[in-house]
Amino acid sequence: GVVVVRYGENPMKVIENVKKQINQLAPCSIRLLRIHLQILTMALLAIPLAALPGCGRDEPTPEVVVSIPPLGWVARSLAGDGVQVRTLIPPGVSVHGFEPTADDAAAIAGARVVLEVGYGLEGSVGSVINQRAKHATRVRWSDHLDEEESGDDHHDAHDHEGHSHDGHAHGSLDAHLWLDPQLVDILLEPVADAMRDAGLAVDDSRLVATRVDVRTVDAEYHTRLEPFAGRAIVTQHDAWSRLAERYGLRVLRVVVPRGQLEPSADEIAKVAEAIRAREVAGLFTEPQLDSTILARLAEASDVPLGTLDPLGDGDWPQMMRRNLDELVRVLSESEDREANGAESDAEGERG
Repeated sequence: GVVVVRYGENPMKVIENVKKQINQLAPCSIRLLRIHLQILTMALLAIPLAALPGCGRDEPTPEVVVSIPPLGWVARSLAGDGVQVRTLIPPGVSVHGFEPTADDAAAIAGARVVLEVGYGLEGSVGSVINQRAKHATRVRWSDHLDEEESGDDHHDAHDHEGHSHDGHAHGSLDAHLWLDPQLVDILLEPVADAMRDAGLAVDDSRLVATRVDVRTVDAEYHTRLEPFAGRAIVTQHDAWSRLAERYGLRVLRVVVPRGQLEPSADEIAKVAEAIRAREVAGLFTEPQLDSTILARLAEASDVPLGTLDPLGDGDWPQMMRRNLDELVRVLSESEDREANGAESDAEGERG
């Protein structure tokens, strides 16, 4: 179809209307149309922001722009309350398919520091950052890790983030870096340096205090998950492999595989088979996604169900501790059920 932007009309409203129409279509049509929507977004964002009615005029320009809520916590912890920080993808919203607004583009263009994860996680947001963050000091987390993706190099992926078919293709590596406290620890120094380079004051005491917060969370995970080493879990979304590997758990199956937006029938069948074989200690949904399938699997089995939040509300330590509590709760409940089942089997044999 043809999209017409009338004089005086905010083009981003056009994008919102197109998105609503796309979401009403069948899933098989959505992916192709999302590619066209990304192209439309990039074309409209090429219009000078001053020409867009009501774009970016009312709120002060943030000094630091971050892609996701956990990075917002890092920025605020290091810089303090006096620094304006804007989070592009808000709490409670999945990064899957998220499209930035004209206000987001204006914030990126005016920022002194821009923080992003990399590995293609940001999708369309990453494309707008590439286009608009011309004068900002940028920190891409993936550039500070000694890792390489198979296939395309992750530096090359930085230049093509907006061209994944679903807007959220992570490549060969798990891009959910903030769920591993030891990787968060690695990020702190580069962010502090970037802020200082941009003329923002970062007190050394803040850096030390933030590092203590991160390492305390890491220690809590090691202590509380050690009794469950080797236990296998099933997750709704491919976000938890780094955390699981760091603390001795195994992600046995993922209902929505990496690079997809919809559950895989093949994976669901494999999850059901693993449950029947008693290989699964817990099933975990996410608040940003539809939990119907895992809820039904849990209801039909003796495997406990929990919820893990991969993004949180901007308070990273609180999010991590809530997830830790939920992991311990579900894994403990699984062990109790297994013990009760073994006791019942023994009584049946004696009878």
